[in-house]
Amino acid sequence: MVNYQRDFLRLEPPGYQKALKDFAVLELLEKLAQMNESNLIPEELESLAALLIKQLINNLDFEVISTYLHGIRQGESAVIADSLVRSRMLPIPVDSPAFFLDATTPRFPFGSVVSWLPIDEPELTDWGVVIGRYYGYAPESGNWKWCYLLLLDPDSPSARWCVVDTAWETDLEKFEDE
Repeated sequence: MVNYQRDFLRLEPPGYQKALKDFAVLELLEKLAQMNESNLIPEELESLAALLIKQLINNLDFEVISTYLHGIRQGESAVIADSLVRSRMLPIPVDSPAFFLDATTPRFPFGSVVSWLPIDEPELTDWGVVIGRYYGYAPESGNWKWCYLLLLDPDSPSARWCVVDTAWETDLEKFEDE
């Protein structure tokens, strides 16, 4: 296994060495080398690291970055670092079944009549029939969960301007008609 601290850095100028250390590129290369089961050569490991960095760049959410920057400015960098780890900044590929492993069974079957959990004014709470669902990533909670497609009841408050809406499972309850 290649030790990038010892083998690779001795060939590079000091400024380059410092940049690789400061931006955790060496740590990434060493981690990839440790995970490497097919004994990739250093050039292959470097190409793989470059691809991973490009994937990160292409998937950056600037609203999330802005939130983290604000936290850093407020002196909460430890909380930010923990949040980055939990939020999985690199999304799981769509063709991977890995994100379904933690999926719970959906609470509401198709045809169920559900309502949003009331917030302030229960008489303004919408309700409808479950006509679809998907397992999606909820950025506000930082995890995957069920999202339902609801056909609003014609008597629901929002039915005047909206026919179909979506809601996360955690925002819904079984509708109890009074």
